[in-house]
Amino acid sequence: VFYLEGGKTYFVSSNVQVYKGFTLQTNPEDLAAGKGRAKFYLSGMTQTGSSVNTCNFMLGRQPVTGENASITLDIDSVRFMDLDIDVPRATNYGHSQEGLGGAVGNYFMNMYSNGMGINVTLLEWNNCTFQGIVRGFFRIQGSNDFNIAHIKMIDCQHYNCGYYQQNGGGYGYIFADHNGKPKSNILADVEIAGCVFYDSPKGALITDNNKNNTWDKDVRWNIDVHHNTFVNFQTRSNNVIINTRYVPGGSTLGFHDNIIILTKDEADAARNMGSGGWDIRNIQGGDGTG
Repeated sequence: VFYLEGGKTYFVSSNVQVYKGFTLQTNPEDLAAGKGRAKFYLSGMTQTGSSVNTCNFMLGRQPVTGENASITLDIDSVRFMDLDIDVPRATNYGHSQEGLGGAVGNYFMNMYSNGMGINVTLLEWNNCTFQGIVRGFFRIQGSNDFNIAHIKMIDCQHYNCGYYQQNGGGYGYIFADHNGKPKSNILADVEIAGCVFYDSPKGALITDNNKNNTWDKDVRWNIDVHHNTFVNFQTRSNNVIINTRYVPGGSTLGFHDNIIILTKDEADAARNMGSGGWDIRNIQGGDGTG
């Protein structure tokens, strides 16, 4: 457990590899004393030319020379709690139209395309705020097997996380690309609750990138999205909030007690105000979906 001092600002200047479990949290004693949450910058304070320099947490790692690339890493709980996370000079597509540099290609957490497989016990964000996360929030990628037993995002707030392309674009919040791996399961147990997403128009809250897998008989999804507020979440992409077209049979899916708000200035007649719900097209085997 790494406690950060309340009311102080920390930053990283390079990507952070995550291949062991840890908790990064504002010291609870400082919160109780009224010092406020610690601020944590994923760089975003300097530029090279017109490009803002940013950093990501990188889940897993690349194999070192001579190491078996097919080894799967066992990672215990990874938790981020009571933090204000920011990329202060982040720019989105709208800024590029104003001549202020292109959209930053950053994430909160990404993976290496040649990274090793992972088994993660828990990935959690709890009572955090996020600013300036533009291209994606959490992205899975690579050719190995990936399993995450639990993903939780509880009481978090996302503000002005930008849009990567004119239509929103980017990789969404949980980009769970199983990439043809029928035994992998990134969405085994996902809860997103009590969160606010304000003017942060990424492609989707959860997406499996439309991969049509013949799932292993033991793969099930449990997704529960509840008591969240979405304000102008998809006014550019005209996409859906959750995009999982090919769902393993026997899964349990819930989207309830959420508030969805679309709003614009009266003079902004050309702004697209489209928003969709949940795209499910096929149940792959099993006993249907609850």
